[in-house]
Amino acid sequence: MPNRKEGIFNSDEELPIENKVILELVEEFISEDLRDFDMERLTLIDMKSFGIVAPEQDFLEVQSIAQEEIIQKSRAIFKDSKSYEQQHKNYRSLFVDLVEHTVLTETFGELEQYERRKLFENHLDKEDREDFKSFEKNAYMEIVKSKLTYHMVIRVLREAFDDAREDSFPAKLMYQSSKYGAAIMELSLLELENSSSEEIEVLKSEVAYYREEIEIEKKFLTSLCDLKFRDLFSRGYGSVLNSAN
Repeated sequence: MPNRKEGIFNSDEELPIENKVILELVEEFISEDLRDFDMERLTLIDMKSFGIVAPEQDFLEVQSIAQEEIIQKSRAIFKDSKSYEQQHKNYRSLFVDLVEHTVLTETFGELEQYERRKLFENHLDKEDREDFKSFEKNAYMEIVKSKLTYHMVIRVLREAFDDAREDSFPAKLMYQSSKYGAAIMELSLLELENSSSEEIEVLKSEVAYYREEIEIEKKFLTSLCDLKFRDLFSRGYGSVLNSAN
C-alpha cells in the first residue's frame, strides 16, 4: 500500500489519483472488511423468504462479480478524468447511481413473495427459460451485490477523497428512492389487477414527482464536488436550492 499522504491525499489536486491506489482500496475492503463477515448482514431482507439456503459459494461468486465491476468502472473513471476534481465528481456520480439502484433492489425484495411472482410472470415471454426459483435466487443475490458495490465505492470516496463522511449522506436520496420504488411497485401491481384508472393516475403522478426529486438531488450531490458551486453554496445559495429541493 503506498504512503497515503503521497498517494491518496495528493497535494497536487490538479492530477487524478493513480488508479492502482483506488484499486488497492477496493482490494483492502475485500481482504479486510469482508474477512469473516456474515454476508447476510448486508441487507435486512431475509434470504429464507427467497428460498435460499447454504449460500456461501453464491456469496463468494457475487463478491467476485462486484469486485470486477468496480475494477472496470474505476478504470473507465481514471481514463475519463483529466483532474482530481473531475475524478472525484465521477466517483460521486457513480455512488449516487448506486444508491438509487441499491434502494430499488431492496424495495423489490421487501415485497411479499406472491407479489414478486406476479411481477415475474408478467414479464415472461416465450424465450424466457428462467423459472421462478432461479429468479428469486438471482434477485436476492443482486440485492447483496448492490450493497457490496455501495460499500466499496463509499470506501473509495472516504479514503481517497475524504468525502461522504456526513452522517446524513446520502439520507435524502435514499428516502426519495425508497418512496419512488414503493410507488413503482404499487403501480405495477395495480396495473396487473386492472384497478381503477383514478388510483393508477394518482400513483403515476407520485412516480413522476419522486423521479424529478431524485434527479434534482442527484444533481445537487454531484455539483457539491464542483469547487465554484461549493463556494456559492457556502455563501448562502444553498438555502435557495434547499427550499426548491
